[in-house]
Amino acid sequence: MKQIILLLTCCFVLVNPVAKAETGTLAKIMETGQITLGYRGNTPPFSYLTQDDVVEGFSIDLCRVIARSVQERLKLEKLEIRYVPVTSENRLEAVADGRVDIECGATTRTLSRQKQVEFTHLTFVTGGTLLTTTDSGVESLFDLQDKSVAVTSGTTTQAALRQYLSNEMISATVLEVPTHSDGMRLLNDGKVAAYAADQVVLAAQALRETEGERYAMIEGTFSYEPYALVVRRDDADFLLAANTALSRLFSSGDIMKLYQRWFSELSPTPHPVLVALYKLQAIPE
Repeated sequence: MKQIILLLTCCFVLVNPVAKAETGTLAKIMETGQITLGYRGNTPPFSYLTQDDVVEGFSIDLCRVIARSVQERLKLEKLEIRYVPVTSENRLEAVADGRVDIECGATTRTLSRQKQVEFTHLTFVTGGTLLTTTDSGVESLFDLQDKSVAVTSGTTTQAALRQYLSNEMISATVLEVPTHSDGMRLLNDGKVAAYAADQVVLAAQALRETEGERYAMIEGTFSYEPYALVVRRDDADFLLAANTALSRLFSSGDIMKLYQRWFSELSPTPHPVLVALYKLQAIPE
């Protein structure tokens, strides 16, 4: 009889294994009680520093939603959020080498970048274009002939702009700058005829200027820029946790509340493509 009881006990243990331990980023977060968010300080409305040195933005809010979801999953009483500044040039490396757990900015998801990092669900869609001043004489990309244009280095916009100018045989001088602020400074000082960046980013930059009426944006775009949050490769559990949080946000409709908070001044009504994007990614659990 004792042998039978022992055999049944062994079988019970075999079919009821202990819960799987967390690995990768989730294990790191559980051990430290901390999640590290990478941000760019001058990319409103996605990621920026306020005058009081507070990190804010649409992508920052998305990452905070993910952080709360991870906290619930790991059953942590408290989860500290640590913010680490990154640049357009080092943001992917910062994720890959573990300096940040997730990059929360305006980063375009591309296949080539996925050789180094992984991306969450898409969070926004825009396109590259030009911001000019009303007296610049630039109303289209073709008006850049024999003129100068600034663009932020380390961005997909930089590569797309150079490719477009080459394809259309437009002879323009491209000046690479480290930040959006530097690009706007060159435009304001008349040292370039235009500043190239993503539409929504340019609109936000112009809105921050005291003389916003002196700016104009050309019609049309020269690139397709699908944004996503950046996480490490080969970390399926954390990627799933992030995408689960985003899918819940999309399916609940709360994503539109965040849209209104951050984009109401730029475009009160979201583009139908963006609405469709969120609906298509509201993946059921």
